[in-house]
Amino acid sequence: MAPSYATIFMGKLETDLLERPPTKPIFWKRFTDDIFFIWTEGEESLREFMRFMNSFHNTIKFTFNWSSEHVNFLDVNVVLRNGIVSTDLYSKPTDKHQYLLHTSCHPNSCKKGIPSGQALRIRRICSTNAFFEKRARELCDFLVQRGYNKDHVEREINRAHRIPRADTLRDKQPANNNRIPFVVTFHPALPNIAEILHRLHPVLKSSRRCQSVIKQVPMVAFRRPKSLLACVNKQFPYRCRQQNSLSNT
Repeated sequence: MAPSYATIFMGKLETDLLERPPTKPIFWKRFTDDIFFIWTEGEESLREFMRFMNSFHNTIKFTFNWSSEHVNFLDVNVVLRNGIVSTDLYSKPTDKHQYLLHTSCHPNSCKKGIPSGQALRIRRICSTNAFFEKRARELCDFLVQRGYNKDHVEREINRAHRIPRADTLRDKQPANNNRIPFVVTFHPALPNIAEILHRLHPVLKSSRRCQSVIKQVPMVAFRRPKSLLACVNKQFPYRCRQQNSLSNT
């Protein structure tokens, strides 16, 4: 509930705040408690506006990072050159780019989707091809270090590059999917369940009752397995309670 309360509070705060100053930003966007705005009224007027913001509420105070060349907002580096605004990917200096290891015990579809999803993210953020190509090369190196196949990563990057950037910025309409989920706990030793469902679906269609309910091949969905701690608590409850009591003293 905390993020929802914070969003509601900051929404009311910014509405009241922007109604009072004599000079306002020409552009203002907020995500929870992070704000990006564009100022065109000079440095001294900007400092006055910042003082006003920090005096508006007794406990809410703002920190500012501002520049006439570039500024970071969330994972975007906004650059101003020759009066033109462009965007590049921003990563914090502490970011180790620890993407999911390819040897991790996750479904293959999950690991195959990481290069595609990250490449589309870069395509969406980078407004120029030069920025995209630089960040895409970095992404490829990071993923190869985590065990991903270089050819597969490069194919996904090239596929994302061919998509017009304007298309990546549009809201994607959810597809209507009425398939019944076939939910199992994931394990790497499982057979190809999707292939089995497709192969045996004619058996269900041979029954009028089943055919009326399961009209399409069920969709495979994996539930998250129990954590190690949950398993230990179930089989050794006394030992876990004893261990927890010792760790709390």
